[in-house]
Amino acid sequence: QTAMNPHVATLRAALFLENGADKDVTKGIAAPFLSYGKKGCDLSIAFRHKLSKRECEWAFGLTKRDMEAVYEQSGYGWDDEDKLRELSEDGARFLVVHDASDGGNNALVGFAHFRFTLQADPVDQLLGEPTLYLCDIHLEPKFRRRGLGKHLVTLLELIGRRERMMHLAIPVQLDDDETTTWIEHALKGCAAVVAAVVA
Repeated sequence: QTAMNPHVATLRAALFLENGADKDVTKGIAAPFLSYGKKGCDLSIAFRHKLSKRECEWAFGLTKRDMEAVYEQSGYGWDDEDKLRELSEDGARFLVVHDASDGGNNALVGFAHFRFTLQADPVDQLLGEPTLYLCDIHLEPKFRRRGLGKHLVTLLELIGRRERMMHLAIPVQLDDDETTTWIEHALKGCAAVVAAVVA
């Protein structure tokens, strides 16, 4: 029997438990990382390997509002079905942020959609290196510019290191100056492994 490529083994270990069940990659992480209480916020952060129907519809709407014009301007093009499929694929993983201060309504505040994958390096090797790929990160407007996005990326960096990922990559559409500026300034010093790639 051929031994499993160590990078593939690392990837599988990030996705699944030994019994094949989906792995909660936030299990065992210190509680302060799974909440956010700065700048008037009282938020909780939960891991999901699959969004509920309500969460998926909300995440899609938030992403479309933020990104449809950016996708169209980049030449990549926006497609509702493609984005909905991305949000419901088996390989998708999520951090979902809830407002713990809204009287028990558990309002949805923001989310990060990420994946564990093998990403080839610049020399085009056939087998890529384990990478935490941050597909989308979106927050409701009233919760922006409070440091929450940076906190989520810091949590993802921690998860990536725990799961032995070698890179944390953030895709950026062509001419998406807002995201580029956020990476360069808001995430400055957050993680040396953060790298912008053009989609």
